[in-house]
Amino acid sequence: MKNRSTITFFMLLWLVIPAHGNAQISSSVVEGVAPLLVHFEAECTQNEFHTSNFIWDFDDPNSGFWGTNQHSKNSAQGAITAHLFENPGIYTVQLQKILENGTTSTFNATITVTNPNTVFAGNLTVCVNPAGDNSFIGAPAGALQISTNDLSTITQYATSGRRILFKRGASWATAGLNNWPENGGTVIIGAYGTGTNPDQFGIFENNPQITVTGGTFLPLDYKQDWRIMDLQFNDPTGTFGTFGGAQSFKKWLFLRLKTNGFTVPIGWSTWNDPLGDTHADHMGIVSCVFENAAVNVGYVGSERLMILGSVFKDAQESHVLRIWQSYKGVISHNQMSGSSLSTNTGRHAMKFHGPTEAQIASTEWSHLNKRTQFSIISNNLFGSSGPWPIMIAPQDDWTDERISNIIFEKNQYFSDFGSQSALSLQPSVILTCIGTDITVRNNIMDATAFGTYFTGISVRTNNVVPVPTQVYIYHNTIFKGSDPNGQIWYGIHIQDSCGPVVARNNLVMFPYICAGHFSVFNESPNTEYSNNVLNGTITFIDPLHSDPLLRSFDINQNSISSINMGYLVPSVHDDFSGTPRPIDSGSDIGAYEFDPSADIGVHLKNKNPYIYPNPATQWVKIICDYEIACVELFHSSGKRIATFNNTHTIDFSNISSGIYFIKILIRDQEPIIEKVIIVK
Repeated sequence: MKNRSTITFFMLLWLVIPAHGNAQISSSVVEGVAPLLVHFEAECTQNEFHTSNFIWDFDDPNSGFWGTNQHSKNSAQGAITAHLFENPGIYTVQLQKILENGTTSTFNATITVTNPNTVFAGNLTVCVNPAGDNSFIGAPAGALQISTNDLSTITQYATSGRRILFKRGASWATAGLNNWPENGGTVIIGAYGTGTNPDQFGIFENNPQITVTGGTFLPLDYKQDWRIMDLQFNDPTGTFGTFGGAQSFKKWLFLRLKTNGFTVPIGWSTWNDPLGDTHADHMGIVSCVFENAAVNVGYVGSERLMILGSVFKDAQESHVLRIWQSYKGVISHNQMSGSSLSTNTGRHAMKFHGPTEAQIASTEWSHLNKRTQFSIISNNLFGSSGPWPIMIAPQDDWTDERISNIIFEKNQYFSDFGSQSALSLQPSVILTCIGTDITVRNNIMDATAFGTYFTGISVRTNNVVPVPTQVYIYHNTIFKGSDPNGQIWYGIHIQDSCGPVVARNNLVMFPYICAGHFSVFNESPNTEYSNNVLNGTITFIDPLHSDPLLRSFDINQNSISSINMGYLVPSVHDDFSGTPRPIDSGSDIGAYEFDPSADIGVHLKNKNPYIYPNPATQWVKIICDYEIACVELFHSSGKRIATFNNTHTIDFSNISSGIYFIKILIRDQEPIIEKVIIVK
């Protein structure tokens, strides 16, 4: 058997070139009013989807950083991606496509974003205050002004080409509203007035608050191109809904929403109208925080699904995020944790499945047009959620749901991150894969705190769908740092009959002695595996920190079992942090590539500025040729800790040990983010 990089695929381009974009970039829209969420696709073959490096620059340096991990919003990787344009302007989006042999091509697409204050000028904007509040300071000029406690009287204004803005600092209570107009948009529902105390997601403390006292606040059915943003919804009973739908909707954007309570804070169903060909499509969730749900936190799916930079946490009865369809989807920079907190059902942090073959073939109301395929799950943080936290698989062992062409990369799992369930079983299999053409690379899986039986990655079948084949598992770091109690641990478990499966360059660390342990436990004759390390001479920077977000699985210069010991896999272009592979004569084993030019494995993506010393104890100095305006210190969770103005020396004397990020704001330059480790 060979690596994917050497397998020849005789097939046509898998992306059909639409009207939008050039011959190498397809964009879902090329012009629209802000905020404009655009779905991008790179034209490529099925093989290139997995093996080429696609680097995007959105020409939007003011878009900022994701609140979940402080990664730049202005760039992305992968053949499928999305970007939210919030400021009016003309943007030249650039795609750099790098093949396995290093051949590089560059392509551009133009996106034009218009000003909402122009598009919704005058009485096309409706500003809403509570009854008795006649102060509309901050409202757009000429906007229609209404003071009311009865929100059912406001829905009539949600017609195509209008926006409704609720006053910041105000609150309402309402039963579900079923009298929203049905139209093709554009409709915006958001907030007006000065925002105060924004968090790392850009969510203001004084955003309008709406308490739902019954039913569903806004049904999605028969509505297209609606954008809901900058609102907070509450349901202390956990019995009602914010949004929901079952038919004839597409092109929704949920932006900077915050919810507390509800049965399912964000969700819609699978049944759509085949006669109108209006399957759920182009559904976007960006920079939202959903928490404390009675059942699921999220129950979503669509063609061109986009879930970016959001938090899903604490489902009392079921899964945290259930994705029932993702065709050409992107699920990136999110946090998911805390499933089945009040039951022993053992649900998942993410349940990623698809339509059944019967639904795809049906001409009835349950018809869904596309399988779950060609989707990217990247840069997410998963926390403890039952015995099987992450499932890329059919929803159960008797359903024919076929999943294919999925990339799962640069994700983190910590068993002790997020709320823990006293009733649910402990984590035992972190990632389960039941599908074909799945790439799993550069992930970190850490079960330090919980669980006795343990498998990092499992490839198996449910005996209904085709046997998993073409599964590639490269450069993952799998760590189990708690007392084994005599159990057997597997880094990777490949079930009999699966394959071809290739597992290379995976680093498995079980520091404690247990009854049996394997880097790869293979039961299939169709598996090829090599250069996987189990408990070698490896030193991580800080794998056992009490705060999971402060753990570091960077390797240092003493990790002789890993450095330059990997099998060269041309389709793996970089490591977990974005450092190119290989740096020296060979790739390093595990999720991180050791950079000999950096201090004990800490990656320096830009030598100007240079951070020294790193790790630090009391201070760091920023060596920089430019004038520094400000330095912001962030906890690895994304929370801003401190701000330092007009200085090249940062005092850490009052900062505890851990991993942090510093954002360096340089005058007339794009901000730079670097990681710094503090050791006390």
